[in-house]
Amino acid sequence: MTQPEGNQTQGIMISKTSILPLILAALVGGSVVFLLSQLQFRVWVDSSNSRDATPPVIEIDPTPKPSGTAIVSPSPKPRPPKAVPNGLRVSNQSPTAIRVVLLSQKNTLAKQKPYRSPAHWDFSPNEGGQGGLLLSLPEGNLKLASGDVLVAFALDGSRQYWGPYVVGKTSMPTKVSKSSEWQLQLRP
Repeated sequence: MTQPEGNQTQGIMISKTSILPLILAALVGGSVVFLLSQLQFRVWVDSSNSRDATPPVIEIDPTPKPSGTAIVSPSPKPRPPKAVPNGLRVSNQSPTAIRVVLLSQKNTLAKQKPYRSPAHWDFSPNEGGQGGLLLSLPEGNLKLASGDVLVAFALDGSRQYWGPYVVGKTSMPTKVSKSSEWQLQLRP
């Protein structure tokens, strides 16, 4: 006696549905094993027994020191670098990290490329305080000239920017008369 076709498909469906949880369990189990294998465990064992260890002994020399010895005092705060004529001091007074970019003119009358390669400096939020930080280049002191271009922008993706400033042509940077330095204060 043969079973009707409807019962055969029902038997195949029963076997397929009983395999599905097994496959799911194997996938979950394999994932757990994989994740555990990525963890690293380290065990550190101290070979010395802490009860038997003797505490360190500090010996003090009771002999007095000669009166001619110098007493070392804490060093004073470092002084800001000396003013550089036509140097640039930058003060980031904003709550965001910024990058200052300089595009300086060449001293020649070249028509094709009148500017040198750009230079840039990154500043943390509020870095430079009120006095500013004196900028320099790898080859020495930075000296601004009329027509050099300065731009600053926030590094946090906020699209906030300052400038462009053209040295000697725009209101910023300002020249400090007593030190003959340029000062760029970036405020929010």
